[in-house]
Amino acid sequence: MSTRRAEQAPPQAISEPGLFSVCLCTYQRTDFLPLTLQSLAAQDLPDGIQLEIIVVDNDAEASARSVVAEFAEAHTHIRVDYSIQGEQNISLARNQTVARAKADFLYFIDDDEIAQPNWMITLYRALIEHDADAISSDVRAMYEAGIPDWVRQTQFFERHVPEAGQVFRISRQGNCLVRRRALTPYMRDGVGPFDPDFGKHGGEDALLFRIMMRDGFKLTGCREAIVHERVPAERGNLDWMLARNRRMGATYVDVELIVARQNSPLVWSVLLAKALVQAARFGVATALSGGAVRRRARLRLAGYIGHLSALFGRSHHHR
Repeated sequence: MSTRRAEQAPPQAISEPGLFSVCLCTYQRTDFLPLTLQSLAAQDLPDGIQLEIIVVDNDAEASARSVVAEFAEAHTHIRVDYSIQGEQNISLARNQTVARAKADFLYFIDDDEIAQPNWMITLYRALIEHDADAISSDVRAMYEAGIPDWVRQTQFFERHVPEAGQVFRISRQGNCLVRRRALTPYMRDGVGPFDPDFGKHGGEDALLFRIMMRDGFKLTGCREAIVHERVPAERGNLDWMLARNRRMGATYVDVELIVARQNSPLVWSVLLAKALVQAARFGVATALSGGAVRRRARLRLAGYIGHLSALFGRSHHHR
């Protein structure tokens, strides 16, 4: 992502008072998408708030069209906007939701999540109270049958945020509220704020929010706003979790190096030193421990192996 975007004139934002927009990208999850949509329809919103749901189908075959059409027919009080982004790239899909949304307050949720009824209003009130530009919610796992108990005990699939008002680095934006004014500095000529170079392998959300923080925007969390995320049985195994941590570790380094701008050589050295120390630490723990302790150590080690991979140019995002 070009860090010069903030210097360009932002496009004219379209806004309507009393309107909330939900930005929802989907890809071949027609079994779960209806539950996500229903949780949005069930939001407890004050009188005078109009809700619109912007659905961008990242499947060229438009697999979600009938699901969204059925939902829209049953919920005529909600403005539903459906479109297709045929190129499989989550950044392009996210950018399309932002371009089509009309509100000043943009909510993001994934198509494998269910929002609690107070999710939207709780995020909004916390955002206003703490004068934040973006605010993220807690994520609780919904485990499918067949997930081993040890996976649940690791809380690997849980994502907890700090208390509202505390500034922190939001690493994902799958469940958050963002002011449009915080995104417009990063728009350019029909391309939204999410970097398409990260759209194939993930991390586009982490990159955007880190750049926003670097540029002075305030990001915080709200533990009282909760979404539940499905954990399919096929993800409940150590191999999948190790691969995910390696990928996330590599993405973290890619993001930090881009955000560092001209200081990247120094940042590279600091990241390398940390990765070597931590990899050695968790490598020893993996060798000397057993059971749950060994699994946790292996997961941490995988993350730092991802760090080293990115530092030496073996990351998906290395440019």
